[in-house]
Formats: sequence, C-alpha cells, structure tokens
Amino acid sequence: MQTLFQLPVPVAAFVFVAATLVLAFSAYGLARAILCRSGEAKSDLAGPIFTCVGALHALILALVFAQELINVRDISTASAREAVLVGDAFYDLKRYDPEETLPIRKDLAGYVRLVLEQEWDSLAEADILSPEAWAAWERAYVGALELEPATDR
Repeated sequence: MQTLFQLPVPVAAFVFVAATLVLAFSAYGLARAILCRSGEAKSDLAGPIFTCVGALHALILALVFAQELINVRDISTASAREAVLVGDAFYDLKRYDPEETLPIRKDLAGYVRLVLEQEWDSLAEADILSPEAWAAWERAYVGALELEPATDR
C-alpha cells in the first residue's frame, strides 16, 4: 500500500480503478460460472445492470481514493515546507552571536517538539492548534526581529 502512495496520483488512480474493475468482473464471472453450470445462457436484465452499477461504484471509489492521495501529498508537502523554513531560521540564527541567539534557537526547537508531540495529535482529534506551540513560535519570531545585524547585508 505504501508503494501506491509513492506513485504519481494519476498512475495510482489508474491502478486502483484497474484493480477494482478486475475484482468486480472476476466476482461477476465467478457468480455467472456457478449459477450457469448447465451451460445454458441466461438472458436477464439484472446482469448488465449489476455490471454497470459495479463499474460506477469502482469509478467513484477510485476518484475518492485519488482525492485522498492528493490530500496526503499536500499535507506532506506543507509539512516539508514548514520543516525547511524552521531549519533555515534555526541555522540562519547562527550567523549572529551564537550566545545571544541561543534562547531563540531553544524556542524554535521547543516549537518543533510541541508541534510533533502535541499539535499534530490535537489537530487530528479536535482540529485545534496548540497554544503552547504558537507561544514558542511567537517568542522565537519576536526574538529574531529584535536582533541587531552587524552589517547592512
């Protein structure tokens, strides 16, 4: 399943649709083989209707699955972007006096810890951001804004 998440969204959707159609048609074929043992062909309206309805359900499921893959990829991209931004800020602070920026870097590290340990759980359960994480971010942000650069650059 993890391999399916690594594929591009159109490919993963195609694989999911194909697998669903194979399962639907194999179940239909198996049922038809069991019910028509005598070799006589039964011409009824229910078979084609079930086939069409099954194919439509497979398509709907595939579209929902593709949308979820897109959502997972968007969340992954946003998380990676935030991690890069925090990492850049953390290491850029070392360009200033390391002793002076130590409290700011501690606030950034505390922010990351709070996001990983508290905020993601609270977002998953109640869709609530962590006030402690916001406070740590705000302290780091204000501290970085108050730094005095040594040069214009």
